[in-house]
Amino acid sequence: MNKQTKQQAILHQLRRLANQPGEQAYYALEVLEQERSKQMVSEALAALTNA
Repeated sequence: MNKQTKQQAILHQLRRLANQPGEQAYYALEVLEQERSKQMVSEALAALTNA
């Protein structure tokens, strides 16, 4: 899986968990631990602030 495909999968998962705030927050924290791209960090932080 290339980097772009992996990032798209992560973003999709973050958005899919929108109706499960606790799970979304947990996943967002995992993303923050692993990812360093600005888009990934931004999306994960947005998910946390909405949780």
